Amino acid sequence: AVAGFDLGVTGIGAGKHLTLQVSAIPTNSLFVLARVLVESGLFGPEPVERLVSDAIGNLSSLEPASGERLPGITGAGQYGLVQVAAAQGLITGVARNAAGQPAAGLPVRMDGQPWLTLSGSGGTFRLVSPAGDAQVTVTDPGTGDTGQTVVNISAPDTPVNANLAAIASGPSCPQPVMRP
Repeated sequence: AVAGFDLGVTGIGAGKHLTLQVSAIPTNSLFVLARVLVESGLFGPEPVERLVSDAIGNLSSLEPASGERLPGITGAGQYGLVQVAAAQGLITGVARNAAGQPAAGLPVRMDGQPWLTLSGSGGTFRLVSPAGDAQVTVTDPGTGDTGQTVVNISAPDTPVNANLAAIASGPSCPQPVMRP
């Protein structure tokens, strides 16, 4: 991480977010601002905003003013500013539990990326990944079942949808042998 901080704040209005200002960061670079997610034995950076620095190190958001976007800083927590090598595309979707129902609190990850999020109400989630194929994985912590899907991010400024469900895997059983 290029910068990290612990933020204690309350009273941010619905639909509002704070703006990050950091000094002495790499110029002409891409970043993801992530909240440190620690919950139910899970640990990882949850993306909250995509950013870019200019020639003198000023940060500006790459999030669109409307439509699908990361939420930005909307509450207290530990945050890290992570420099990334390539622009990150937004992946949105609905995560479903092993019963096929949209569910909150399901861990969703991008294989090969550090990002982690927990699905929100209605199973909704948002993650980021660079252009190309990306595998999204959901886990149902109640059953341990997992599900994956592969999405293609053709352009970082075009959101991609990835609906997925944990699949009941159950124990493996040997096949019965028929004897004459």
